[in-house]
Amino acid sequence: MIISIYPNERQLVNAFMEYTFAHQIPLTNGETRKLFIWGNEIWLPDGKSGNRSGILDVIGTDENGEVWLIEAKLCSNPELNENIWREQLDPYRLSLSKRSEDEIVMGARRYLIKANADSVFPPFINDRVEGLYDGFKQWCAHWGFSEEKAKWLYDCTIQNIMKGNVIACVLADILDERVWEKRESTFAHGGFAYIAFQPSEMMVLFDSREPMIKTQDANFSRGTWDELVKKKKEVKPTPDTLELYLSKDVIDTYSRIRDFLLELGWDKSYRSNRKAFIIDLPTKYGADIRIHIG
Repeated sequence: MIISIYPNERQLVNAFMEYTFAHQIPLTNGETRKLFIWGNEIWLPDGKSGNRSGILDVIGTDENGEVWLIEAKLCSNPELNENIWREQLDPYRLSLSKRSEDEIVMGARRYLIKANADSVFPPFINDRVEGLYDGFKQWCAHWGFSEEKAKWLYDCTIQNIMKGNVIACVLADILDERVWEKRESTFAHGGFAYIAFQPSEMMVLFDSREPMIKTQDANFSRGTWDELVKKKKEVKPTPDTLELYLSKDVIDTYSRIRDFLLELGWDKSYRSNRKAFIIDLPTKYGADIRIHIG
C-alpha cells in the first residue's frame, strides 16, 4: 500500500500552485511552460457525469495560451482511476464551454481576490485586482511579458474554453500509468497531461492534440468585476453568480451553504428574480420549503 506524503488533496493542490508561482512546468519532451493559475475550486452545476454538480480543482493558462483543467487526486483516492477523464474532466470541459465571458470572469473572482481561506495565493497578484484580465496583466508583469501579451492570453483563454479546446490534466502524488494509458477513451480536443508532483521532483506527461485557438481578433469586453455587478439585467443572482455580489469574507460561508443545500436534496433547479435566486426543497409532507438567497 502506497502512503501519500500529503495529508489531503488540498495540500497537494497548494504545493503545486506554489510551485507555479516561481517555476516553469517541465514537460517530458524537454519543453517548459509558465502557468498562470487563475481559478481554484470552481463550482460547476453540471460538472460531473449524470448531471451531478462538481468542483473543478484548478484552472490555468500557460504562456502559449493553452488552458489547463486540472483535477487533483491522491494515490489513496479510488477516483484516481482510468475513468477520471470521462467522468470528471470531460464533463468539466463541457460545462465550462457553455459559459459566457462574464461567467468565466466571475468564476475566477473567489480565488483571485483571496477569498478561499484554505488556498495559497500568487504573491504577484495584489489585493486591488479588478478582474480576470487585470490578473493576467499582473501575471505577465511578474514574468516580464507585455500588456499586449496579457490581452492575447486572456482572449485565447476565453475562446479556448468556449470551444472546449482545453488540456485535461490529472494532478497526483504518484504516476499511475494505467490512468494515463486510458486518456484515449475520452475527448481529443486540446490534449492531455498527467502531473506526478512530489516536493523533490515533478513529472509531466503531455499529449497535445488539436492546436489551440490563438486569435487576435476576438471581441471580448475584458471587464472588471465592478462592471459586471452593474449589469443588473444580464447578471441575475443565481447559485453560480451570487459570489460576485459578496464580500470576500463571506464567500466561503456561502459556498458551504450551497453544498449543504445539495445534501438536503436540492436538485439544482432554481428561479431568479432581480434580488435573489429561489429554490424549493422537498419535504415529507408534500409541500416544498421555498428558500430565497440573495
